Amino acid sequence: MGDTNDSINDSTDDSSKIDSTKIDSTTPPPPRSSHDYSPITPDKLDGSNYPAWSRSVRLAITARRMAGFINGKKIAPAIDDPSYEAWDEDNCLVQSWLLNSMTKNVRALFDHCSTAYAVWDASRKTYTVTQNSSKLYQLRRQSVTTSQNGEPVNVFYEKLHIIWQEIDSLRPCKHTNPDDVALHQQALEVERVYDFLGGLDPNFDSVRSRILAMNPLPAVIEAYALVVEEDNRQSSMLGGGSAMAVKPYRPPHRTSSGFPPRGPKTDDAKGTQKCTHCGGNHLVEKCFKLHGYPEWWDALKSRNKTPKAACVITTDASPSSTLLSDSESGPHDSRDDWAW
Repeated sequence: MGDTNDSINDSTDDSSKIDSTKIDSTTPPPPRSSHDYSPITPDKLDGSNYPAWSRSVRLAITARRMAGFINGKKIAPAIDDPSYEAWDEDNCLVQSWLLNSMTKNVRALFDHCSTAYAVWDASRKTYTVTQNSSKLYQLRRQSVTTSQNGEPVNVFYEKLHIIWQEIDSLRPCKHTNPDDVALHQQALEVERVYDFLGGLDPNFDSVRSRILAMNPLPAVIEAYALVVEEDNRQSSMLGGGSAMAVKPYRPPHRTSSGFPPRGPKTDDAKGTQKCTHCGGNHLVEKCFKLHGYPEWWDALKSRNKTPKAACVITTDASPSSTLLSDSESGPHDSRDDWAW
């Protein structure tokens, strides 16, 4: 009798398992959140930024727990497998992330790929630099020649940081020993401190000297913080103006004689307004012809008429000088040029 009851209980348990399986197979998957359809990277792949793009995309997809679709570990099941439909939905989702993070021209190259892994692998093979020496030379040269040139310190530092990231992607550390890795990183930090300090504008000479006098040299992020602190100090001394906005010095253009070209005269030489009464280079409120001449005008006029000697060198064999007076060249009335 006991055996009969046990068999009935077993059959009941089996039937409940079968029913639960049927319920699970018919239960729709949970709806996807809006996060699944948001862009995975702000910068789209345009063919020239693959190292930065691939890092950003890999981090975003890994954070969304879909890394298996780009590293090849999430293999597609058989089409008749019950899990194929769920795999296909996830694959299409990751594939859409990759394609939507590319520009229109680049996306056209990978639209034919059937899986997300195929898109990822094809883009890697297309844009991975096979000959790193030329690219590394170009990047290393940029890190040395890039200068602040009047830009804000943070903009200059960000430019250098992007170059350093590309160098790291093309020249990864191959050391495995922790001590060797630490030494390698320390050497990179010193190298980049030199790059950063060497590109700063002359108004940061004082803080540059202080940093170079430190032993050991600080990390590049610490050097950056010291320069920003100095920039804030200079800005406060200038009354809130940015001390970073320093225009680079440009020598004036010179003619063949060696002197700067003489530009046209402007009204700024004697004023910025013309008299509406006489046309003189003064305001109408100060026009002598309209309001009358002051008492000191006659004395000043007579003093200006006093002959002045001028030395004129002639080209004769025997040098001589001739005295010229203002009276010889005729009287000159400068009333129109005077104003209060």
